[in-house]
Amino acid sequence: SITGSSTSSLKLWPEWVAEEGSEEDNPGGRRGSVLMVKAVSGVLFHSEMSTSIKAGESFVDSRSLLQYLVLHPGCKKRLLWELLSCCMLFYDIIVIPLQAFPVPKTHFLSALDWIALMLWSLDLIGSFFVGHYVGGFLEMRPLRIAIKYLKSNFILDLSLVLIDWTLVSVQ
Repeated sequence: SITGSSTSSLKLWPEWVAEEGSEEDNPGGRRGSVLMVKAVSGVLFHSEMSTSIKAGESFVDSRSLLQYLVLHPGCKKRLLWELLSCCMLFYDIIVIPLQAFPVPKTHFLSALDWIALMLWSLDLIGSFFVGHYVGGFLEMRPLRIAIKYLKSNFILDLSLVLIDWTLVSVQ
C-alpha cells in the first residue's frame, strides 16, 4: 500500500520483478548486447544494475538492421493487411470447396487465385516482422519474433503455401 506521497512501501507483484540472473535481466540474450527499450506508456529505465519495466513497454534491438521493418501488431498498415487477409480467407473458404465441381475457370477467378497465392506467400514472410505481446510486454526484436514464429505457426503456413504453389505449377 502507498501512504501519502511515499512509494517506499510499494511492492511489485512477483511476475513484474525479474529474478537475478534471469533472461529478463539481459533481454538481449547476449552478453554485452545493446538493448534499447522504447517507452510506449510511461517511463522505462534500463541499466546493467537494475531494470524497471512497465507493462505495455516494447523491447527494440537498436543494433538489428531489420528493426525498421518490424511493425507494431496494432498499426494501421497491419490492420489493413489483416482485413485484406480476411477477404482472401473468405474467398478461399468459398472457392476451394467449389473445386470439387466442374466450375469454368474464368480470367477473373484465375487472377483472384494468383492474388490469393501472392498474399499468402507475402504473409508468410511478413509474419517474421510483426511484433507480439509476451507477458504484457511488446516484443519488437526481429530475432525473437522470428524464433516465436518458427516455433508456432511457420510449419503450418509454409505447408499451405507450398501446397498452393504446387497446385499452381501442376495446372
